[in-house]
Amino acid sequence: MIAGVVGWSVKHPRAVVGATAVFAIVSGVIGAQLKLDALPDITNNQVLVLTGAPGLTPEEVERRVTRPVEAALGGMPGLVEHRSLSRYGISSITVVFRDDVDPWRARQVVQERLNSVAGSLPAGVEPPELGPLSGGLGEIFHFTLGSPSRTPAELFELAQYKVSPILRAAPGIVEVNTWGGQRRTLDVVADPVRLAQRGLTLDVLRQALLRATGSAPGASLPSSGARQALLRAVALPEGASELGLAIVARGDEGRPIRIADVAEVRDGAAPRIGAATANGRGETVYVMAQMLRGDNALEVLDQVHARMPELRAALPPDVRIDLVYDRALLVKATLHTVGENLLLGGLLVIGVLFLTLGSMRAGLLVASAIPLSMLGALLGMVSTDTAGNLMSLGAIDFGLVVDGAVG
Repeated sequence: MIAGVVGWSVKHPRAVVGATAVFAIVSGVIGAQLKLDALPDITNNQVLVLTGAPGLTPEEVERRVTRPVEAALGGMPGLVEHRSLSRYGISSITVVFRDDVDPWRARQVVQERLNSVAGSLPAGVEPPELGPLSGGLGEIFHFTLGSPSRTPAELFELAQYKVSPILRAAPGIVEVNTWGGQRRTLDVVADPVRLAQRGLTLDVLRQALLRATGSAPGASLPSSGARQALLRAVALPEGASELGLAIVARGDEGRPIRIADVAEVRDGAAPRIGAATANGRGETVYVMAQMLRGDNALEVLDQVHARMPELRAALPPDVRIDLVYDRALLVKATLHTVGENLLLGGLLVIGVLFLTLGSMRAGLLVASAIPLSMLGALLGMVSTDTAGNLMSLGAIDFGLVVDGAVG
């Protein structure tokens, strides 16, 4: 085909430059539809199943959680294999399907199997849930939250309730994970002596704590005009002192016995098995955004960058954001290197052609095979949804491209 084009160009030399310009414009239009990334994502077609098992050791998680879930996932259509990892308080199972199985169909089949096994798991074990539809290169944006005056618990709450919702709203973001920080709790330490003096038991205190937290719906009262006021009882103590005022029971002569009378209420934190630090400044909160598998990394990151001003405005002035990893910087640097190498390689090949062929017209005719080949490659990559990256673009050999045209 290339030889035929070259033969036509010999008879119409004036059309060579114009044809090359047209090819460049068409290639630019097609290239605008091409997905770009730094490296190819070779992650297989897999579904991640996560099950929380608070308080269970790795041996108990493996025996009581991982094995029953694995057994329920066996024999699914298109299944290749599944492997598991049991750790303290969590079970992770990776289910691998054939490449021709639709990822969304695979997730639906896995979820149907999980629904059948969720009720048979031990008490206290959370229902199994699916991990995000992402790949090995899905981690596209990392940063930390730090403050000289705020506690790890406060930073964690900022990440959970302000940072994550804003980032999740960006198209293409499927998950926002957080490491570090602490989960605040209100610890009630019962005093057995004071409980015995008032004739109370630990279960009575526990029931009082359940009544002191939560909300209950009520009726409605007519308001002005045709309006109504909705009633509900809300008990959400903000601190230890407020929770200590909750009533446990009634004593002699109806005198209330409060939680603070029989127990010590104090601020605490949930047990944790890890922490995050950065740059030698002590503890921090690490935030990572994951991209939907198959999306264009640069387009997704453009949406993330557009939300960063909103994110900074939502945080207190003393909280700083320190960027750790931005995939856009890596992709742009990689594409710059690949583009520079392609340009220099093409110019070098054209120069060698001019020197070896000894004719400007013949050199231009043979060199026209380069834009033709690039146009065909871009068309194939766009039609097959193949991303342009270091492997797919950086391995082009212009010497081999023009070899057929020379022959």
